[in-house]
Amino acid sequence: VTEISNEYFNINKKGYYYLKIGKYKIILLKKISIENLEIVTMNAKSVITCHGPLSLISGSFNVNLIDIIEKTQEKWYERHTSHIMKYNKLYRLKFSKLGKQIILKLK
Repeated sequence: VTEISNEYFNINKKGYYYLKIGKYKIILLKKISIENLEIVTMNAKSVITCHGPLSLISGSFNVNLIDIIEKTQEKWYERHTSHIMKYNKLYRLKFSKLGKQIILKLK
């Protein structure tokens, strides 16, 4: 995360990382409380995450979820995500390739 945030993102005065691509604004948050994470998630149009608690929080608020997973663990993830309505999975890749796939999912 540190390499990605330093290479691709800018940092604002409030301390969060952001990246603008066309009409999209991507925010990268580090070390956020679960309460604030819920607030951000319920107000988001889309959430991009490596599978974890945020994936399940996103599902409970019915926001568009792009979940980055390990291909070898796909069946395990399906047990935990099959109920999520707006679920999109992407397999873990180098960020230069994965970033392009994420943008396509957001369109």
